[in-house]
Amino acid sequence: VSEANAEYTFTLGNIGTLIPGASFQSATYGDGDYKNAGLTFLNGEDATITTVSGFIRTDISPVKNLRVLAALRADKFSSHDDVYLAYELASTYKLNENNLIRFALTKSNSGSFIGNNDLNFIAPLAPGINLNRVGNENLDLFTVQMVELGYRVKVSKSLQVDIDGFLQKADQFSALLTSQRLAPTVPLRQEFLNVPTEATQTGATFAVNFVPNEKIQIKPFLTWQKTETKNLPSSYSTEEVGTQIGEPVTYSNSKHRATPSVYGGYYLQYNPVKNLSLNVTGYYMSAQTQYAEVDQKIDDIMLVNAKVAYQIKSVTLFVNGRNIFNNDSRQFWGTDRAGNTWLAGITLDLSK
Repeated sequence: VSEANAEYTFTLGNIGTLIPGASFQSATYGDGDYKNAGLTFLNGEDATITTVSGFIRTDISPVKNLRVLAALRADKFSSHDDVYLAYELASTYKLNENNLIRFALTKSNSGSFIGNNDLNFIAPLAPGINLNRVGNENLDLFTVQMVELGYRVKVSKSLQVDIDGFLQKADQFSALLTSQRLAPTVPLRQEFLNVPTEATQTGATFAVNFVPNEKIQIKPFLTWQKTETKNLPSSYSTEEVGTQIGEPVTYSNSKHRATPSVYGGYYLQYNPVKNLSLNVTGYYMSAQTQYAEVDQKIDDIMLVNAKVAYQIKSVTLFVNGRNIFNNDSRQFWGTDRAGNTWLAGITLDLSK
């Protein structure tokens, strides 16, 4: 892996800063040392991918109470051979001491990956017959556009409320599709290809920061989102293969259930007496169904963490419990069932 970065900061008086820059990245992968030991993903060859980028970003306050962050980046990938533009425009405006609004508009794309571009997996099916899984150096890169609007209000000295709404659109998905079959159930060639699927996500976050006194702080939050897909293929086959085997590929629109529709949690800090602190955090994810060759139902999950600490001058003693109720539900398809973990320790601050 080789990487070089350069940037320079221009100060725009009392307004802010302007930072142009450039970067170069190169990565070479090879699995030739492992080809004799069995199947390899690059068939014993080397593959290199490079990225040349230029960017400019600013952080300015053109008028009182207004802050604007803007950035523009251009990436030139060796595969595929196009220039991709990414941008961000984010702004906050302080209406008064108790009210603030914020806005963000962004566009980003994935990187260019060795696996998608240069995969060359060859597995024998029978004498003289192989299954080939190959990459594609001409894939359009996955792209996401987002707009976000938020509002923060200080209701009282001890209570602050945040409300945020967002909309995201994603397109230029790619998938490993069967492009040649020996028989209806025996693929001979599979390759990465773009699919016409699009996804739209809308959602909102509600958060509260409540500090009734110097001993306690409570910060709950809740995010709700809905994701819908368009033009989702009915199978992992090209249209030509689908027609050949009598199972034409069709496209449908649906609600995407592989992402939790509700995510929330809380942060609680309590200091009952001097030098003693109790911290409790937790988060919740609603049920999801992640689809692979067989759909996998992931139940909703609630995890709770707690930490008790006591400070004696420069020494802090603590006990920390992660997932204290030992909820062993999976959080994502294929992951381990994580149990609880208990830790005890001592922290020494040498500056005191």
